[in-house]
Amino acid sequence: MVPSVHLSFEIAMLNWIFTYGTLMRGIPSRFGNYLEANGIFLGEAQMPGRLYDLGNYPGLVYDEQSERLITGHIFEVMDAQKVFEQLDRYEGIDPASPPPHEYRRVIRPAIWKGKRVACWVYEYALDPAGKPEIPDASYLEYWHLHEGHRKFVLHE
Repeated sequence: MVPSVHLSFEIAMLNWIFTYGTLMRGIPSRFGNYLEANGIFLGEAQMPGRLYDLGNYPGLVYDEQSERLITGHIFEVMDAQKVFEQLDRYEGIDPASPPPHEYRRVIRPAIWKGKRVACWVYEYALDPAGKPEIPDASYLEYWHLHEGHRKFVLHE
């Protein structure tokens, strides 16, 4: 269950990002490595919502009322403009192409070290109907168990 927290954020850092999929530490993706090289790993965090299997990678749907907590990692990004420009491209958010995009980068609250923190997250922007939910809300374990997900990362 989501811990009771104040309505305001205890920490609001607009150069922090919550990662829950192929950008997580421990998954050998090219852009995960890029994030690791251009940021500081701050540790594990949770975010309320649902995590879906989109075929070869996950999508997070934020839901502040959800009792499920998605486990992810928080990074502090050094040069936010440069890094988010690269990550936006990776996530398919291109200002030159018209919406709808598969993801949107938004600020959401995460729970990190017992505090409610504001950070960026790439949230799934389409309807998840018909997509299987990742049952344990932790992508790291799921990634190790699903060959298609591992192959996607190794061939990106």
